[in-house]
Amino acid sequence: GLADNGIGIESVIQRGPSATGEPVTVVVWTHPSPESAVREALKRIDTGPEVLSPTRVLRIEEEVG
Repeated sequence: GLADNGIGIESVIQRGPSATGEPVTVVVWTHPSPESAVREALKRIDTGPEVLSPTRVLRIEEEVG
């Protein structure tokens, strides 16, 4: 997963019902990480039995300086 690829988590947001047994959306905001590490982590995450649809990545780059 993320930690295995040296990716730190900044925050996690869960959207949707949590007690009904229905699938929920989880948004994970990471610390800056190499794209190759993120892609490798997502390959592993997507194979988990609890993941019902492929993950989606939205890259956010901040200007430094």
